[in-house]
Amino acid sequence: MVRVSEPGTGLTSVSSGHGLGFFKSSHNLIEKGLEYIGRTYEPFALQVGPETLYIVTAPKDVAEVFKKADVLGWDGHLNQIFLNFGMNPKSLEQAWLKPNQVNARYLQVNPQQLSLIRLVERIYAQQLLPGAHMDEIRASFGIALQAAFRSHNLEISRIKPVNGSRIFSLRTLCQYTLLEAGIYSFFGASVMQMDKNIIPNLLAFTENAWMLFYGLPSSLASAVLNPQNRVLKTFQRFADLPEVLRRDQSWSIQQVLVAQECVGMDLRSKACMLAMILWAANSNVNNASFWVLARILFDEQLREAVKREVDVAWQSESLDVKFLCANSPVLDGTFHECLRLSAGAMMGRKVLKTTRIGDKVLKAGGTVLIPSRQLHSNANVWGSDLHQFSETRFTRNGTLARHSSYRPFGGGVSLCPGRKLAREQVFTIVAILIHRFNVRMSQDKKQEFPRLNVSTPALGVTGPAKDMDIHVELFHSEKSA
Repeated sequence: MVRVSEPGTGLTSVSSGHGLGFFKSSHNLIEKGLEYIGRTYEPFALQVGPETLYIVTAPKDVAEVFKKADVLGWDGHLNQIFLNFGMNPKSLEQAWLKPNQVNARYLQVNPQQLSLIRLVERIYAQQLLPGAHMDEIRASFGIALQAAFRSHNLEISRIKPVNGSRIFSLRTLCQYTLLEAGIYSFFGASVMQMDKNIIPNLLAFTENAWMLFYGLPSSLASAVLNPQNRVLKTFQRFADLPEVLRRDQSWSIQQVLVAQECVGMDLRSKACMLAMILWAANSNVNNASFWVLARILFDEQLREAVKREVDVAWQSESLDVKFLCANSPVLDGTFHECLRLSAGAMMGRKVLKTTRIGDKVLKAGGTVLIPSRQLHSNANVWGSDLHQFSETRFTRNGTLARHSSYRPFGGGVSLCPGRKLAREQVFTIVAILIHRFNVRMSQDKKQEFPRLNVSTPALGVTGPAKDMDIHVELFHSEKSA
């Protein structure tokens, strides 16, 4: 590792070798960079092969990056994500253009005549931000999630499927129930009907999606490419269905499919966009739910406090999740603290024009990276106990959830529109398991609290290490009988 001063920028620059090596050990390299500058949290540069990466970790600098959307661009990264998902480059290029001619049907879904990309962003935000469309997706998700706790998902999650065992994998239970509910709430029943393996294929894709995002050659990326191709084939079949067979799809999916058809998008690119919508909506909810439930199950006092909050939100055995979200400070504090400790994604921006962040110069052509793990472990913000879990951290200081050093959902133009729905979804699975079931840690083995998976780069909320899980005993409570 070579450290130099970058002339004319005021930046310390660290050479870190080739790209793949950086992304496999990015956390350690960034930590070494912070140590080298004395943890002042000022911006510094990493030279990764031919590319200059500007690492920004100070809260005020992070806020400034997100404000400078005109010179620190997001669209290049978004474009690359679509390509990574397999979109046809020509279709993608067309999707960025505003329409020259608009027929009556397209005008209904796109009255402002936006480019397809901007239109899909707007549709997605309307579906997921508070309003009538979010109410619809919340209701359908809640119904689907309760239905997902059926025998087939419990059998898949069962650790010892003999002699009536009631010991289950918490990790698998979260994955299968939440993903099934996500598919039903967005796409209706047809996706699950046409592909019985859609959930394991999506899970395999999600586990290895980092290979696409960090540009592994196809010869090294079969673990992601094979399930990706299977998933895309399913969504191609879905997109090709007559609309009458997709009547139970969500409003947003219906609108996106109409828009895609109006611009003449090819079938595979349609499927890529649909798969990306599902991946973005569900990829973090599984891991966030796992961590929240893990904390609750490992702490009996916390479990009882959350149960008191949850039980009040069930009226006539119907869950009022909006009430729960507004009246559960213990669960809310647990949720935010779990995100702080597990979010591991890097937020990126392309430097379109030479600019300053603080007193440092960022040159055009470089890339700004904002590592959430470093934001969430800044002792100046989080205190000396930053590595310890505290469910009261966010309730003791109500401003922390809005602090610029707390970015589990990104920021600026790429702030996740699904952040409120994701919180409701996590609260919903907690409420179902705590209220409708008697759930407790299994005594079949000695269990330690799971460690984060640091073996691969994180794209959002980091999951547990591959060899770690939580075994739980699960029984229907009398209330759900």
